[in-house]
Amino acid sequence: MTINYTKIDNCRVCSSNHMDDILSLGIQPLTGVFIKPDQQDPIEAPLDMVICNECKLVQLAHTVNSNLMYENYWYRSGINQTMRDHLAGIVGDINSRVNLQAGDLFIDIGCNDGTLLAALDVEGLIKIGVDPSDAIHSIKDPDIIKINSPFTNDAVENKLQGRKAHVISSISMFYDIQEPHKFVETIVDFLDENGMWVVEMNYTGDMIKNCGYDMISHEHLIYYTMSVFEELIAPHGLFINDVSLNSINGGSIRIYVGPKPGETENVVSLREQEKEQGLDKKETYLQFALQIEVSKKKLKKKIKQIIDAGERIAAYGASTRGNTILLYCGLDHNVILGAAERNPLKYGLVTAGTRIPIKSEDEIRAANPEYFLILPYTFLNEFIERESEYFENGGRFLVPIPDLEIIYKKDGKIIHELVN
Repeated sequence: MTINYTKIDNCRVCSSNHMDDILSLGIQPLTGVFIKPDQQDPIEAPLDMVICNECKLVQLAHTVNSNLMYENYWYRSGINQTMRDHLAGIVGDINSRVNLQAGDLFIDIGCNDGTLLAALDVEGLIKIGVDPSDAIHSIKDPDIIKINSPFTNDAVENKLQGRKAHVISSISMFYDIQEPHKFVETIVDFLDENGMWVVEMNYTGDMIKNCGYDMISHEHLIYYTMSVFEELIAPHGLFINDVSLNSINGGSIRIYVGPKPGETENVVSLREQEKEQGLDKKETYLQFALQIEVSKKKLKKKIKQIIDAGERIAAYGASTRGNTILLYCGLDHNVILGAAERNPLKYGLVTAGTRIPIKSEDEIRAANPEYFLILPYTFLNEFIERESEYFENGGRFLVPIPDLEIIYKKDGKIIHELVN
């Protein structure tokens, strides 16, 4: 019998069994799954968060069987120009810190469709992509060594043949790891003594500040602060050397890790900032839960007003994070006429639990809905530019996070109007 999900008894970082509930988004179908119209919805699992009273790690209270989430993985890094530019920027940043040369080894964990590896333009560089999902099959570059597996010693060792990596990157995936200590042990095994591990992931501080409850999904098990991450890697002889924040995916943290001590002022400053924000306090997250509820009520009220006025709404983007919003707010095919999507693999499918048909952007545009509900709002600027004709024809964007707003064009200017 397949076990779909289990409730955790101990903290994933410090193993304490003293954890408190902080919020619940209810029981939802797997948020990263899209299905055919004649298929049943995927299994449901709770989206509940707890905080560890010992190390202050915020994490999901349940772990879903990873095979159910990654066998058919729909996200592709290269779909939007914003993400392509961002990943190229990470490569540029790495090149400014590490003098990569022919024969050096670069490992990208969670490589997805290989967009980051493709941006590495160093002749003779050995590039390895590791990913357990089917997204890795999108990589056609013969110079990229593909490992279709989780990042483990057994999976990687044969490919490295005793070599050590000068750079290891793990972008938007480390928070998916159920056993982070084992993962870090493997990093230590394969990282050169002068090597660098670059970790980027959604940042809990931004999630709180921006009311970004869409960051919460079944695959994202852990919601790190820098301070908790530092506590995780310290026993393994690793150190945070530098850190930076950026706006990608609603707010992310990029951490530069190495086997030698030495930290920048950025690290010192962010430690203090996290304390000031109260990211180590249960009360901060209880307040976040209240803000989420207010956000939900405002969005549902506005959508009801739009529907009652005889106007139509389509979703812009069919994404894992968008599914969290749709499911939590109870927005289904009865109120959302369809979801405009760029990834052709999703055309003809429906969103799990809400049954919203997914179509191409052109097909949804042809229906000329009065509103687009922007689900991947972190790409908002790109979408505004892309939909200039839609705005010219009187179309409007409804953006749910961080503050509910309507975006439209008036007298040749883009207007952002907050909804009270």
